Amino acid sequence: YTRTWAPIGSAFGRLLPRRRKETVDDGRQVGVVTHQITIRWREGLSGSVRFVSNGVTYRLLALEAADPLERFLDCWCEEEQG
Repeated sequence: YTRTWAPIGSAFGRLLPRRRKETVDDGRQVGVVTHQITIRWREGLSGSVRFVSNGVTYRLLALEAADPLERFLDCWCEEEQG
């Protein structure tokens, strides 16, 4: 089994380092937020999405509207290792 990724588009955004405490939920480790990426509003994003910036990959953990008019999305992400 090999997992591959295909680009679905490109976006300009703001990438900020963040650090949240690691937790365990029902015996499994819950993802640690390491970065916040803010992009223009876009439909269809889910946990299967990865962002790549300067060769570093970020896995999407959660989304929320960055403003009440839904012009921007805050994407809470975890930097993938390896």
